[in-house]
Amino acid sequence: MLNTIGISLVEENYNYNFNIDFLKPSNKKIKFYYGGWHSEKYFISIKKEILKEFIFNIKNENPYFNSFQKKILELNSVSIHVRKGDYLEGVNSSTFGSVCTKEYFLKAIGKINSLVSNPYFFVFTNDQKWVLENIANNNLIRNNLIIVNINSGVNSWKDMYLISKCKHHINSNSTFSWWGSWLNSFKDKIIITPKYFINNNLFEDIYPETWIKISDY
Repeated sequence: MLNTIGISLVEENYNYNFNIDFLKPSNKKIKFYYGGWHSEKYFISIKKEILKEFIFNIKNENPYFNSFQKKILELNSVSIHVRKGDYLEGVNSSTFGSVCTKEYFLKAIGKINSLVSNPYFFVFTNDQKWVLENIANNNLIRNNLIIVNINSGVNSWKDMYLISKCKHHINSNSTFSWWGSWLNSFKDKIIITPKYFINNNLFEDIYPETWIKISDY
């Protein structure tokens, strides 16, 4: 149907790997791209333009938000994005759920401790109970951890903004933390991710080459 009205449909590969053919001109008037387009190789050539256009409209926020933002900007802040919740349900559990384990986060925190001076960890999560039981009391964080729990529902995007303002990042296998850390303009940022995005499936192009991938946990 799209073809009949002059639109060509380009659908992202399941493995998220970069395909240069997708960028070739079409004889159709309009090209419609369907997917998450996880590889920065599709748009790295216009990174400056994206960082200029993809900005958050933050104004007139409440004192709690301003307090978190102030601490993030002042401290050697490290975001930790812990996505559980929906990742532990149904088909999501077998696809995404076992990638970012407790062992992954502790390994990543240890890595940050070896690379960053006086890190302070800000946790963004949809499962605060899991964080409290598995991460918050671990000696690796040396009591330098705070859970950001003020943004939910229609305000969830504000978590991505705060993530982008942290100096460094520990990501889940989630595009939410992917974009939060990618939009960080801090020159010397360190970004840690799990090697896998989907359980037991290695996709080469989903993470930028400069990001540190952890697999031995």
